[in-house]
Amino acid sequence: GGVYGGAWCDTFDSCAIACPGGTSMVTYHKCLRSCANQVNKQGVEVFFNANYCMNEACLDQSSDPNCYEDAQYGMCYDDIVACYP
Repeated sequence: GGVYGGAWCDTFDSCAIACPGGTSMVTYHKCLRSCANQVNKQGVEVFFNANYCMNEACLDQSSDPNCYEDAQYGMCYDDIVACYP
């Protein structure tokens, strides 16, 4: 639960990339929550669905430099496109 904003998935993506990953998990998660506060609930869900699909597709193929691109335009395409209405 929580407060959501009016922006869409791509806003969450940009904000999450800027979160300080080298800090504590608490600080990082507070930053992610702040990102979610800018985005509507559906946008947050779409972001995590797309992210999960990409990670799942490349879990066993992390050494393949083309895996993420292949997944983005293959099995995860619908999830990725849904992030950018």
